[in-house]
Amino acid sequence: FYKKLAKRFGKTRVKIPRYILKEYSEQRGISPKDIREYLTFISYTIAKKESNALKLFFKKVKQLRKE
Repeated sequence: FYKKLAKRFGKTRVKIPRYILKEYSEQRGISPKDIREYLTFISYTIAKKESNALKLFFKKVKQLRKE
C-alpha cells in the first residue's frame, strides 16, 4: 500500500486555489495560466536519502498501527 502511495505522489496533480493563484500572478506580473504551466515541469525524484526517510516513515506507521 505505502509503496503505491509513494509512487503516486509524484504523479498527482497539485491543485492550487484560485485566490492564491490570482494573488501570486498579480504580485509577479505573470498570468495564472503561465504559473500553472510552469508547475507542470516540477517533478520529484526519490534518491537514496529520500528513500531511506520514506522507509523509516513506513516503519514508524506500522509500529503505530500495531499499538
